[in-house]
Amino acid sequence: MKTLQTILCATTLFASAAFADDDAVAVGTAFAKALGRFDIAAMVETLHPEMIAFFRSMAIHIAKTTEDEAERSDLFTKFGVDSIQAMETQAPREVARKFLDMAFGGLTPAVRDAAENSQVKVIGSIPEGDLVHVFYRTNVMVDDLSASVPSVITLRRHEGKWMVINTTQFEKVKARAIRNGMITR
Repeated sequence: MKTLQTILCATTLFASAAFADDDAVAVGTAFAKALGRFDIAAMVETLHPEMIAFFRSMAIHIAKTTEDEAERSDLFTKFGVDSIQAMETQAPREVARKFLDMAFGGLTPAVRDAAENSQVKVIGSIPEGDLVHVFYRTNVMVDDLSASVPSVITLRRHEGKWMVINTTQFEKVKARAIRNGMITR
């Protein structure tokens, strides 16, 4: 009887993974590969409006709280605006793209080379209500050192299309932003 219960329990727990939407997995895979290459334009195309709003609010918060006028002017230049009000009127997806460009812009050539040679492998996916979680591993080799980093991308439909609502990496950024008072939950 215990064997039958164990089999039934395992089947119930793991059977749902077989039903994850292939389109969601494809979008998650494309995002993971774009993240691995630091291809900001490709990443932003897959972001759910909630993530776009998050990055937009981060960018505007930084602009509002930067005390050094030279830094603020540099920030405005990067965003192609001359004021916070102008930044607030830009298309949210464009602000998010510029924010991520700025965030990843200072990477060294060595880091970019390592990223270009990284490999992404989808491990699996699990649906959860209106979400799909895509589990993947990024393998990076630098000289004689190799690293394997497991991560998760969470997707939700928006206007019939699967879009990235969260990732392991973004969750860390959000936690730091909340801890530093940059955003509220």
